[in-house]
Amino acid sequence: MVIWHPIGEEIKLEAHHTRHEKRGADEISIEGLPGVPAEVLAITDIDDEPVSGATTSPISSRWAHGHEEDQEALDFITSRVVKSILTSLWRDVDWDSMDLWDIDWEEWIEPVLRSGEASDPFDWNSQNLTGVGTITGQTAQWWHEYILPASAFSQGASGATTQSPNANTLGGWLLDRDVALEELNSTSHMEDDWDGASDPICELYFEVNVDNTGGNDTDTVDIQVIFRYKGDGETAIKTQTVTDTAVVGKSAQYKQFKAKTTLNRGLANNVLGAKDVVSIALGLVAASSEVTNIILNFGEFKYKTKKPAPEV
Repeated sequence: MVIWHPIGEEIKLEAHHTRHEKRGADEISIEGLPGVPAEVLAITDIDDEPVSGATTSPISSRWAHGHEEDQEALDFITSRVVKSILTSLWRDVDWDSMDLWDIDWEEWIEPVLRSGEASDPFDWNSQNLTGVGTITGQTAQWWHEYILPASAFSQGASGATTQSPNANTLGGWLLDRDVALEELNSTSHMEDDWDGASDPICELYFEVNVDNTGGNDTDTVDIQVIFRYKGDGETAIKTQTVTDTAVVGKSAQYKQFKAKTTLNRGLANNVLGAKDVVSIALGLVAASSEVTNIILNFGEFKYKTKKPAPEV
């Protein structure tokens, strides 16, 4: 077969097969074509990266068109998934009406990446969070709390008595004498989810059991708490005694208040450790209290943790 080049030179095409078909594996030699050999694409120049299983044939326009349709379908599916995720994070945005390719993602994502957390809480849109591993906060923003109801306390050998709930009181332990005579005991412990950088707290809820409306605005109830603690393998007891002064003022009978005592984690020679068992002994300091008759309703011992907990 002979064709003529536009500049008038003869070009001879010699087919190694007698016929040309759409699927033929023809090899053609070109003679008479001016120019350097590098202008001619040889079979060996074809990239051998497999495309639809072929490594020695160029990509056809039919394949390219089909591939474009496949890519469009994939883009559609991807955009639906992405929009679903975005909707769960920013519910006030109509993502269905937006073209994801035209969005300035820096406006949406960069502030989150830069700050390490979203400026506004994410809304999970009532979806369940399943199949997760460990969740840990950047800071200790949760409280690990142990509840200490009245039933969690024991009077030991002291003379403390109980008060049943009624129309006026929640009930609990009657404390109307000094701690030397009436002492309540309970036990809690530290776990290894404690952040180790904050002090545990013991909070005690009580009611004033007398009418003190004729008293002074500065009248107080002083509650002493003795913390005794040690860890696995330790012999010596570590001890701290803490007293909280709760101002009750001119309180009516049965008015409720809260006392708060803090366990110093780093007290010299009494350093608190994770997994320490903590004994709590408490009572009324009658000598310094203007009000000396209370009902202890409830208590809680808690510490800060980076692990999610029921209370924030």
